Amino acid sequence: MTETLRFAIAYVIAVCAIPMVDGWLWEPHPPLYGFLIFAVYCPVTTVGTLAFALPAYVLVHRRRWRAFWVAPIAGFVAATLIWLFVQVAMLGFSGGAYLHDREYIEWMRGILWPYGPLGAAVASLLWIWAWLERRGSPK
Repeated sequence: MTETLRFAIAYVIAVCAIPMVDGWLWEPHPPLYGFLIFAVYCPVTTVGTLAFALPAYVLVHRRRWRAFWVAPIAGFVAATLIWLFVQVAMLGFSGGAYLHDREYIEWMRGILWPYGPLGAAVASLLWIWAWLERRGSPK
């Protein structure tokens, strides 16, 4: 596969990861859940991915940082920033209606599990995919 296709697949995974994980974690689903996912979460995660994950990818790619340990760190940081961006955006959309006394602690819990590790796992899988492609390509 080409690098462009790998990048497009990674972008779709990054944009859909938070809405999919939140859909799995939220039981029972809040009112207007489908609207919340498609009208709010997906556009916000798209902007967050463009603002945080894309620059991280470009930085790693341009500097030719190909060591394995770079991928999970970059993925964790990008996912953390996207998660925080989503939380701030949701706070803005709701007018602070869902902000509780300990809400910021919940945000940190989301970073530690599942979003930060999910970002690290996705970035690691993409690194392995790119490594296999580089290894198999003629020099």
